[in-house]
Amino acid sequence: MLLHAHVLLPEAVACYERAMRLAPADPSLAYLAGVAYASLDPPRAEPLLRRALELSPRFVPALVRRARVLRALGRPVEAERSYRDALALDPDSPAALTELATLELERSGDAAAALARLDRAARRGGRSRTVAIARARALARLGRTAEADAEATRARGLAEPELLVDPLMEQVRAENLASGAVYSLAGSLREAGRLGEAIASLDRLVAARPGDAVALNNRAVLHLAGGTPGERALALADLDAALRLDPRNVAALGNRAAARLDSGDRGGADADVRAALALDPAAPAALAVARRLIAGASGATGATGATGEAGAVSGGRR
Repeated sequence: MLLHAHVLLPEAVACYERAMRLAPADPSLAYLAGVAYASLDPPRAEPLLRRALELSPRFVPALVRRARVLRALGRPVEAERSYRDALALDPDSPAALTELATLELERSGDAAAALARLDRAARRGGRSRTVAIARARALARLGRTAEADAEATRARGLAEPELLVDPLMEQVRAENLASGAVYSLAGSLREAGRLGEAIASLDRLVAARPGDAVALNNRAVLHLAGGTPGERALALADLDAALRLDPRNVAALGNRAAARLDSGDRGGADADVRAALALDPAAPAALAVARRLIAGASGATGATGATGEAGAVSGGRR
C-alpha cells in the first residue's frame, strides 16, 4: 500500500501481483491492483476488478470502480449494470447515484430519473462540482433553463471531493500520512538514486502536516543532498521554518549550520553549531560542521553529514 499511497503505481502493481500469487483468495489484492491499473492500463484493470467481485460480490467500491473502467472502455451497458448492482446494495451511494445519472444523460436517458438520483446524491454526499454540473445538464434537458444556468454558476464555486466511500483506499491514503512509512520510503528512494521522488514523498507529508518540524527537517536533508545552490536555498527555508516551530530541534540546528556554511555564512553556521552543541554535545551534524569551521574549510554540501530524524531519511534523532 505504501507504494500505491505515493502514486508509484507500476511498482505497486508489481507488489500486488506477487501478493496475489501467494494469496489468490484475498479480494483486497485483486481490488487494489485493479484500482492501480485503472489509470495505467484500463483493459488490465477490468478483469482484476471482476476477480475482486467474484471473491467479494457485495463490495460496492469494486462495483463502482469497475463501472468506471467499463465506461472508459466504451462498454456503457455493462457499466450501467454495475452501477445498478452497486445501488441495489447501497441505495445511497453518492458515487453510484451521480455516475449512473451522468451515464443516463450521456445516453439520452430519462432526465427526470437522472435528476432524482442527483438530488439524492446531493443530500447524501454533500454538494460537489460533479453533482452540480450533472444537475445543470439534467435541468437543461428538462427545459428548466433558468434553474440550469443557476446550478451551473453555483458549480463553479464548489469543491470536487471523491464521492466514493472506499475503506480500502482510505487505508492507502492513511499510509500516505504515516510519517514513519513516508520516511522509510524517502530513504529507500534516495538510496536508489531517485532523489526527486524522495523529495516529492516528503512534499506530500509537509503539505498534510505543515506544522511538523521533523518533516521539514527531513525534507531539508534531501534538498541538501541535491548539492545545488537552489536546493540549498530550499533546505534553508525548510530549516528556518522547522526552527520557528521547534527552536530546540538539534538536528535542524546542525543541518542549518551545514547549509549556512556551504552558503558562505560562517557566522550563522557558528551560531547554529554552538546552539546545537549546548543542547546535545554529541549532535553529529553540528560536530561535523564544527570540524569544518575549525579547519577553515567550506567543503561540498555532500560532506556536511546532514541528519534526519525519527530514523527516517538519514541517521537517527539527535
